[in-house]
Amino acid sequence: MARITKSGEQYRINIPKDVILLTGWDENTEVGIFPYLKDLTDPIDENTPVLMRKISVRRENG
Repeated sequence: MARITKSGEQYRINIPKDVILLTGWDENTEVGIFPYLKDLTDPIDENTPVLMRKISVRRENG
C-alpha cells in the first residue's frame, strides 16, 4: 500500500517496491497522478480513484 508523508510544504508518496518492480519504474521515473472519473460531471473527492502514469520527458542530453 502506498503511504503519503509530509515535509514542510511538500508531500511524498511512498510506493511499495513490488509495484516499482512490476512497472519497471526507478528513482528517475516521473509519474503523473490524475483523477479517474467515469462521468466527467462527478465531483472529485477523497473517494475518487486516481490513475498513475509514467510521464516521458524529453531531455536535452538524451
